[in-house]
Amino acid sequence: MIITEQKPAEEILEMLADYDSVFIVGCGECATECQTGGEYEVDEMSQRLIEAGKTITGTVVPDVTCQVLDVGRRLRKNKEAVAAADAILVLSCGAGAQAVAESVDKPVVSGVNTLFLGDTIRHGQFYEWCSACGNCILDKFGGICPITRCPKSQMNGPCGGRGQPRQRLCLGAHPGAHGEDWQEYNGPGQCSV
Repeated sequence: MIITEQKPAEEILEMLADYDSVFIVGCGECATECQTGGEYEVDEMSQRLIEAGKTITGTVVPDVTCQVLDVGRRLRKNKEAVAAADAILVLSCGAGAQAVAESVDKPVVSGVNTLFLGDTIRHGQFYEWCSACGNCILDKFGGICPITRCPKSQMNGPCGGRGQPRQRLCLGAHPGAHGEDWQEYNGPGQCSV
């Protein structure tokens, strides 16, 4: 899943300052799960923009906004509302915003920040487990990514500071990270936090 956070309302209003009318596009998958661009958030954003003096010409929440052909079809179904808008506000990841941009000849404004690829542990709790670096080495580390999951992006085993609190759990403390490949890849780690 692509994890996003909604931009502050002030920032969105600043990006839309030159546009009087706006059509809003959400996302029925990742942004809905992250609560940044589902039906509820699109309705909430519509109200905020109306209160700020903007005209909302329409809204749509495709099942998956990053599917270019489906997004184009959904926007064509709303062609009058899209045509009446000065700009399109997209509440989905960067891939979704670009899919919308491919489908319309209007300014597209992204209302969210794309943070990372993540997994959901519980509703609203996301963990960064993939950086989409394009150099996947999961096979060498028991299916666990050292680039993303190590706080220091180390591939050479646990460092001396692994017991100290930090945002990410030390990869060396993960039960699946203790295979032969862990030590063979770069040898034992010697650094500390």
